[in-house]
Amino acid sequence: MTTNIFETKVTDKSIDDKQRLSEIVKNVNRMTQGDLTKKIDIDENSGFKDLCLSINQFLLKIRGFINETTTTSDKVIVSYEELLENSESVKTTIATANSAINDISLDMSEQMKGTVRSQNIIHEIVDEFKEVVHSGNQIEDSASSMMNTVEQSIEMYEELISKLNESAGSNKNLALDFNELNESIKKIQSISDGVYSISRTTHLLSFNASIEAERANSNGLGFSVIANEMRRLASETSKQSEEIRTIIDNITGKISSISSQMNLEVEVINKNIEASHLTGDNLRTIHDQSAETLDSVKEINKIIEHQNQEILNIQNIIEEIASSSQKTTATTEELAASSDDQLVAQNLMMKSIKGLIGMNINLKRQIAQFAKNYEITPEIQKYIDNAFVTLRELAQNKIFATMSYRDCTPLLLEAVKNDPSFELFGLIQKDGLRKAITLDYKEQDVYVSFAHRPYFKEAIIGNDYQSEPYVSSDTNSYCIAVAVPVRSGSNQIVGVLIGDLVLG
Repeated sequence: MTTNIFETKVTDKSIDDKQRLSEIVKNVNRMTQGDLTKKIDIDENSGFKDLCLSINQFLLKIRGFINETTTTSDKVIVSYEELLENSESVKTTIATANSAINDISLDMSEQMKGTVRSQNIIHEIVDEFKEVVHSGNQIEDSASSMMNTVEQSIEMYEELISKLNESAGSNKNLALDFNELNESIKKIQSISDGVYSISRTTHLLSFNASIEAERANSNGLGFSVIANEMRRLASETSKQSEEIRTIIDNITGKISSISSQMNLEVEVINKNIEASHLTGDNLRTIHDQSAETLDSVKEINKIIEHQNQEILNIQNIIEEIASSSQKTTATTEELAASSDDQLVAQNLMMKSIKGLIGMNINLKRQIAQFAKNYEITPEIQKYIDNAFVTLRELAQNKIFATMSYRDCTPLLLEAVKNDPSFELFGLIQKDGLRKAITLDYKEQDVYVSFAHRPYFKEAIIGNDYQSEPYVSSDTNSYCIAVAVPVRSGSNQIVGVLIGDLVLG
């Protein structure tokens, strides 16, 4: 256990008040020169006890003020440095934004030109599409007209087929009638031939009868008259029969000619009917194709109408974009001007921040002179060396290698209670995160990273660390930070144990 060499001393009563006052004045003069490292020794029997206590109290207040000023300066410097860094970032951002705004302004100008060109093109497309719509409607009208024409042609064709069928039927019936007539004429011809044959026979018989009558003289006179009359009638009959046969032959020839002609006409009509059927099939095909064409034209016109509507919508959008682009271009120009003003203001602010940082650094440097006046005498160095011994012995406790907040904190509190030469103890694990401390912190406030601190960087690689003297923010006493590595059972460094050693 080390002993604090700065405990209050009681002076021998043999020192007279004049000498005591001289020492007080000497200490006060040292303080006025900026040496705030030592308090005035208290003589309980001296009449200047209250004065010395007040001066020491004032000294502690000055140390507290210096400490608070240093802390505030550090915070201000850090804040201003962060602000400066942010300002640099803001400046860069503003400059980038300014450049981007200028680029955007140029782009917006080009975009505006492009929008105007797009407007002109869209107007041309709208006009051209009106022609397309008109042409589409004309095509649909033409297709509808063609459909009507085809339907009328089909009706006419069907009527023609009907008439051709009727004509073919009539010709067939007429041919049959002519055939029947021809058969009848043939029968008449046969009868006529019979009559002619009979008349020839009668003529011969009557001729023979007249010869016999002449042989009979007067007895055959009447029979001769009858025979002559019969011969005359037979002769006329034969003559008329020949005329009938001649007429019948003429009629038969004409009937045969007519029948042949009608048969030819029937064949022609049948061929026409067959050709008409082909024409009808073609007309029906044309009708079906025309119907499909009309449906396709109607569908195309629907698509054209939809496209026309879309183009009109695009035209409206382009006009809105053009209007928006004009407003955006004006806003961008205003923003570019504002950005330039912001950049100027940011530069002025950064200049002011740099000036404030410089002022705080100078203030911190001047305040740091108070700590530098503390003289590390051989006696004090021995005191520090003994503190290192205590810290190393404490670090050998295997509990600290666990880095457990709940297990390590009670051990540190017990150690700082038993050794008043230390103001506090702290335990930091290998990654720089603090795991335990003797200050009255909540657990979540303990877990802070100290990986950037010099004492951690040195101790974590196995070196003992001793800082320069500084004024404690908790007791306003002069302290130094001492740190040693914490090792595991396998002698691996797992953390750092730090202590603030009270100097006075």
